[in-house]
Amino acid sequence: MNRSAQERQRRWRLILGPLVSSNPSTEKGEVWDQDGLGSEEDRRMDRILDLLDRGDRAGGFAESSPAIIEWFEDVRRTFPEGVSRLIQREAIDRIGLQRLLDEPPLVEHLFADGHLLPELLRLSSSLPSTSRLAARTAVRRFVDQAVEQLRLPVEQAVYRHLARTRPHSPRHHSEIDWPRTIRANLRHYQPEYQTVIPVKRLARPAGQLQRALRSITICVDLSRSMAGSTIHSTIVASILARIPNLRTRLVAFDTSVVDLTSQLADPVDLLLGLNLGGGTDIRRALEYCRQLHEQDSRGIIFLISDLRDGSSDDELIRSFQLLISAGQRVVPLLSLNDDGRQFDQPAITRRLASIGISTIVASPDKFPELLATTLDQL
Repeated sequence: MNRSAQERQRRWRLILGPLVSSNPSTEKGEVWDQDGLGSEEDRRMDRILDLLDRGDRAGGFAESSPAIIEWFEDVRRTFPEGVSRLIQREAIDRIGLQRLLDEPPLVEHLFADGHLLPELLRLSSSLPSTSRLAARTAVRRFVDQAVEQLRLPVEQAVYRHLARTRPHSPRHHSEIDWPRTIRANLRHYQPEYQTVIPVKRLARPAGQLQRALRSITICVDLSRSMAGSTIHSTIVASILARIPNLRTRLVAFDTSVVDLTSQLADPVDLLLGLNLGGGTDIRRALEYCRQLHEQDSRGIIFLISDLRDGSSDDELIRSFQLLISAGQRVVPLLSLNDDGRQFDQPAITRRLASIGISTIVASPDKFPELLATTLDQL
């Protein structure tokens, strides 16, 4: 058997499992090779997939919680990240999420993986009391790790922008640094009046930062397809909210709009309290953000949504045009997640491009770079 035939047999063997059947890659009636696996890694994959195939039948996932935890760990060690994620989600479907939620050790271990957190958050309100602490621990662990990775690059993006955008002259006398201003204008001293004419006025550092103030509103879609992006948007907003001289708001929406800004101090509580999976009314959310920024044309609105809305494209475009006509900057993010999902909305994205709005897909680690670029364009 040549190498390509062996590889086909190996793949069919992993797909079909140790079954007596015809091999689809061979001639009709040829008996399927029961082994067909040439390495220990293949056999480990086979054991993992065999347990998944047996599901919750006797000898399968009916085993103890430690055995299930060990199986999930084997999946993560054995398969690439994307494949591992699919297998884990399939296992959750077959085991039954409710069973997992009833066992605190499983909740804490499995859902510390950020890719599975949306499944936990969708049912957080129905968690049994015995598993709530485990769920909080899992969410806390993931949030702390994400904040640790993103905090410094996000802060650097903002502070670099503030340093570059200090004004040349203060607008109000309270912002003037009088000692430095007098020294800089001594050559304009008028003896007959015994005074210095402040031709060049210099601002105090605090006044300079105040003049460079920016507000950022993160407006996030709570629909089921955006669950992962909702999690990362909340974490990013909580980081931005800690930066002095920057006004940060978090607005969430389905068919209604809720302002979550007051809860940004504790993103764990915020995430566990979210109700994911509702409908979508982007126009209402954009109108709320427009009113928030009515007196702040120097702010930015990040709209995190796949742009799947119940209204017509014409109505949605008009909502964006209202923001533009008010001098406000809106950046639509079709995804703020790292699972590689792409949302294909060519019709609406082309129309947004025609009015000067580009839609973006970004992973969380790329958000600081996107933020810096957006701030520079103000």
